[in-house]
Amino acid sequence: MDYKIKDIEKTFDGEIVENLGYNEYVIKINDNKHQIKILKMDSKGIEFVLDQKY
Repeated sequence: MDYKIKDIEKTFDGEIVENLGYNEYVIKINDNKHQIKILKMDSKGIEFVLDQKY
């Protein structure tokens, strides 16, 4: 699935590879795997930690 982020011109291809539980996931962005932890999600957006970096 293609995603667009506000204020960034390029789109990227991303997918959820694995649900690790407790709001943690392994995701793939442009063929690179990353670990993500969702801290907060609401109608305004998502706050998360990607690869242990806030």
